[in-house]
Order: sequence, then structure tokens, then C-alpha cells
Amino acid sequence: MLPDYPPTRTENSIDSAAGLEFPDPYRWLESNTEEVQQWQTAQNRLTDDYVKSWPYYEKLKESISNYLVGRASVLLRYANGQWFRLGAIEDKSGVIVADTPYGTGRLIYNLDSENLNTPPSIPWLSPSPDGHILAVGICTDGSENNTIRLIQVDTGELLPNPPLQILMDGWTGGARWLPDNSGFYFQALVGKPENFRQRVMFHSIKDGKQTLLQLPQQDPDYHDYILMMISPDGRYHLAYQGLLETRPIALLDTQHPVPQWQAFITEKNCSVLGHIMGNQLIAVTDIAAPRGRVVAIPLKAEKRNDPQSWVELIPESDIVIRSIT
Repeated sequence: MLPDYPPTRTENSIDSAAGLEFPDPYRWLESNTEEVQQWQTAQNRLTDDYVKSWPYYEKLKESISNYLVGRASVLLRYANGQWFRLGAIEDKSGVIVADTPYGTGRLIYNLDSENLNTPPSIPWLSPSPDGHILAVGICTDGSENNTIRLIQVDTGELLPNPPLQILMDGWTGGARWLPDNSGFYFQALVGKPENFRQRVMFHSIKDGKQTLLQLPQQDPDYHDYILMMISPDGRYHLAYQGLLETRPIALLDTQHPVPQWQAFITEKNCSVLGHIMGNQLIAVTDIAAPRGRVVAIPLKAEKRNDPQSWVELIPESDIVIRSIT
């Protein structure tokens, strides 16, 4: 016997493609509206009730549980002797801080505190270097969009004046802290989330204000990700553009007499990705080396964008070089 399905309305919607027109009566289900969310909730509830009514449901669940592997969870994060992870203590789930990676620890953020009908999710965690503040992304609508909460680690209290901007960022770790704990960079969606226009902002812990970065070379209609990298001593700030062909498009030297963002690698359709070591960027690049080579790029040089000024550490060979640690 078929279950009693929730009603699904139709509408007189006409779609067109390649010069052809055709009816699309369920087009309204593509919208992100309260009606659509209610429809999805009813369908999920129907499925749950129907599947759990099977006479051998528990036995089947036990049988297949050995072969199920969940999606990769948020990685553990370490800061100043403390480990931060997602987990549950008793019947409460959220963020746990412990002295060891999987120690018992304590719950410093309870997802139930969001007071939502549908449990929210956490796509990223980012503790400050001193471990006193935890920035965490909270998604409340089942999408990839999330907003930031700032948590006082010692007390578990929410700090006032977190950034209110929407992020679509589980890839780059959300908040990229400065080594002195004074604030962090993050990517904010500008305009409607579906337009996917991102801009880099800086959040100051001292005054709770956000500053929009004006990066050289950044296309105003650019839709890809920007990854911020800060040198361990806090002197150099790099803005990397792109997920596949990744290159630093802008550099800030905070010890320059007049600190301001300067254009870095101006060549497009290339990859330059590595780590800041002292006053150099040690990077893998495919510039003049399709299979990759390792170079040292001087960050203080005026002509740092010129590959002729780079020092080649490992030349190109028959082996493809993808990354370095």
C-alpha cells in the first residue's frame, strides 16, 4: 500500500530552452521559499515514517551500518594547548574543547542554543592563536551559507558584535586570524547569495568593526574564492585567488613605511602557491614549468612579480610537483 503523499501543487509555468517552449508545472519547487521548505520537511517526514515502519528496519539498519561512511567532518583545530572539534556530550552536540585531540573536554557551544526547528550545522571552526576566542560558522537553513559566532572559550559565552555578513565558505576555513589575535579576515557575500559575489573583509576584535579590503587586480564581478595567508610573524599578508589555478594577487607588507596592498603575481592562467618563510615565498609554480618547479620569491623586492628575480630551488623534471610542506 502506497503512503499518503503530501499534496504538491502545480502551476502554469512555461520554460524555454534552445528556442523550444515546454510546461514546467513544478518550477516553483526550485525557489527558496517557506512553502518549498515546508514541502521538503513534509516529504522527509513521510520518508522517515514509512522506512521506520518496515518490520525489519532495525535489523536492516544494523546490517548496513558497517558499510556506511559519513562525509568528511570539520577537521580538529589546535590553538595554544587546546583542541577544538565537533562532537556531543551526553545529549548535547556542538563544539568541544579538550586538552587532547579526542579527550572528554567540555562543550563550549551548544547547537540547541540557536533555538531552531531544524538542527543547524557547522561548516568550519577557527580558534584565535592564543586559544581565547573561537570563531565558528553556523548554517541555519540547510544551505552552504553561514554566519559567524564568536565564543569566549573560557566561559562559553557569545561575544557581542560578530560580523553579520553571510559567508559561503567551508573551503578556506572561515576566519583567518592574525598572529597577534587582534582580528581576522573572512569572505563575505555581497548582494544576493545566489549571485555569489564575494569580497574579503577584516574584523577587528577591539572595536567589532568590519573593513572591506580593496585588493588590486580583483575583478568586481569575480566569483571565485580568495584565500588569505599571513606570515607567522604577522608582517606579510597575502591574498590568494582561485581554487584550481591559485596565485597571490596582492601583498601587504605591514612594516613598509606606507603599508598598502600591492599587486603581486599579475600573470593569469598560472599557479603560484606556497608558504612564507622569512622574507620569501617558497612556492610551487607552473610558470615556465608545466610540470611544476619550486622557487623562492623575494617579498621585499620591487620586481617580485618578475620570474627572472626568483631563485629556482627545484627545477622542473619528469615528476609533477603539486605541493610542498
